[in-house]
Amino acid sequence: MRVPVDTGRSLLRLLLGLSCILVYYEAFREADGMQLATLSGRTGGLPLTWAPPLLKPPTGKLPPSPLTACGYAAPSFVSLRKAQPCRAQQLSAGRATATPPEAEAEAAGTTVEALFPFGSPPGLSATSTADPRSEGALEEAKTVIEKEMWRLYAEQQQLPQQQQKRLSKEQVEQLVGFSKDYCNSAKVSGKVTATQCVAKLTSILQQCMRCSSHVFTAFSAAQHEPLDFARWALGIWEPLIDVKRSKLPVHETTLAALSAHLKAGGNAVLLSNHQTEPDPLLARFIFQKKGFKDLYDALTAVAGYRVRSDLLSVPFSMSCNMICVHSKKHLSSGAESLGQQRRENVLAMQALQQLLQAGGALIWVAPSGGRDRANEKGVYVQPDLFDSKTVQSFALLARKAKEATGVETLFLPMAVYTAPICPPPKAVLHLTHSSLSTSPSSALFGWPSPSLGCPYELQVAKELGEVRTCNFSPIGLAIGEPLPADLAPPGLTAAAQEQTNALYASIASFP
Repeated sequence: MRVPVDTGRSLLRLLLGLSCILVYYEAFREADGMQLATLSGRTGGLPLTWAPPLLKPPTGKLPPSPLTACGYAAPSFVSLRKAQPCRAQQLSAGRATATPPEAEAEAAGTTVEALFPFGSPPGLSATSTADPRSEGALEEAKTVIEKEMWRLYAEQQQLPQQQQKRLSKEQVEQLVGFSKDYCNSAKVSGKVTATQCVAKLTSILQQCMRCSSHVFTAFSAAQHEPLDFARWALGIWEPLIDVKRSKLPVHETTLAALSAHLKAGGNAVLLSNHQTEPDPLLARFIFQKKGFKDLYDALTAVAGYRVRSDLLSVPFSMSCNMICVHSKKHLSSGAESLGQQRRENVLAMQALQQLLQAGGALIWVAPSGGRDRANEKGVYVQPDLFDSKTVQSFALLARKAKEATGVETLFLPMAVYTAPICPPPKAVLHLTHSSLSTSPSSALFGWPSPSLGCPYELQVAKELGEVRTCNFSPIGLAIGEPLPADLAPPGLTAAAQEQTNALYASIASFP
């Protein structure tokens, strides 16, 4: 029987169509599905996302193409794509050949343009590039970094003042000094190369410039665009940590119980001493190392307003969920600014209350009101005293949250020994009577110094842009068991102080 010409052509078109579908199906590998899924997550959702397991035939094998069976060579989509490998292959192959700026950007989960908005950092000489861990290469890195920072400073002066706050000459000098310490630490640790030092440290200044006008709110969430600021910040601080010699008795059972409590809708407040600016970030680092990504994501730090006012701190402050308060150590004496600061503290209290009532909150706070200070020998013997009114304020917020929503809040003592990697500035004793209010409404933010036991106070020099130094050193961090829930605020403060001191004694090592 003869087949009509039109019917034959239709059958041929059908066979060709099926062949193309099957060949494309064969060419589409699981890695491509992963690539599309990754791109979908990165861009907020593509029109469609492939699910590779659903595409596999029940037999695990594909039938031969009709054209192949007839002796025709079907075009191979796999071969056509060889010039365009999937993103996973590109990243894998690129790690060996990526330039330092590209490698640094990849580590921060972003692009070179986002990490270095004012231009990629300069390279080193061929000799230093060939041996980037040598002392000579790291010495050259200091010079290259200093020149690049002053070039960026000069470029900053050309930016419109109304669009961007400008780093001062003193702040650039401080960052140059920090950079020299960082390169010296790299000589000791061997954890970063000279080329990495150039990329990391120039990225700090560029991010300080780009983020100088960032607007913080009463509660500021960690920023993930245009880069993951936490990943970037940890990439700066982690090379300074001698992990092998660090004392980190943070037990998995404690973290597992804490994680389960948060997942069940409960809250937890970590009552900690405080020694260096990135303490909350270092706590997140430990959570991540122990495998508790949920705690890493959940942590919210209660910090002083200086961390969002000092332009050298701003991009690092953007790496954490944060609520900022004005502590008495840094309250302004001017009536107008003092009133504004107290209004901002009220907003901070409201944000804290909302977090606790919502449940699942993990709050880090330093009840001492600031960083520990070394004694006259430069030794951090013990944590500064916790202020009972601060602890009382948090206990009150926790009680209100329980009354409103039934959410239970745990209080856990925590100790950190982190001063060696970035020591705080020296304190200054001001023997002037304080007239600031310590009424219950301002208890969290206006306490007398408990360390002196009198109306006089130990304060830190208030100039923004404090001198920063850094060293390669072990650190210590420990978290105790939840404190008894039935303790009254004075007892809660005493118990937290006692356990924090005991934890500190177990993790601190002295020169």
